[in-house]
Amino acid sequence: MRETESKIILRSCREINELSKRLEDIGFKLVEEVYEEDHYYNHPCRDFKRTDEALRIRLSIIRHQGMPRTKYTLTYKGPKKIIGRSKTREEVIAGIDDPEQLHHLLEKLGFNKVGIVRKTRTYYKRDTIVVSLDRVEGLGCFAEIEIERGAEKSEKILDKIVHELGLNNYVSTYKSYLELILEKNK
Repeated sequence: MRETESKIILRSCREINELSKRLEDIGFKLVEEVYEEDHYYNHPCRDFKRTDEALRIRLSIIRHQGMPRTKYTLTYKGPKKIIGRSKTREEVIAGIDDPEQLHHLLEKLGFNKVGIVRKTRTYYKRDTIVVSLDRVEGLGCFAEIEIERGAEKSEKILDKIVHELGLNNYVSTYKSYLELILEKNK
């Protein structure tokens, strides 16, 4: 699978409420609220920072119409390709049943934990477009707009959504939350 996304840095976390209303006004539906905790690892034989790859174990606590449920996934992300204001990259996701054993297995294989990203996300969806409004611990708030399609068509669709949300003049970033946290903590 390929993901194409645009990540917008919000000026203030107070903007999340305004964006929620705008999303609903333009036909997006609230899907769920999720707490995510991402544990990132570096490969023992190649530096993922240099190769622009990522490997993470994600804990998701999903709140949707009732009791929260917990889900764990292992995700590999390939190198980014920059297209306008967005990025596209390969993404491989697998569900996991025993995250503690997987952490232990990765450490035994020589993988090193490089960081943890904690965030609360509110997901909205319209057709094949997903917007998440993110509150990232230690960083601030962001809007991520993601679509799964051909990269060139996706760029035009993403630009249209950015415009509809009134975010054209906001700063966007190609960096992952992990990259931003590591830069901030240098």
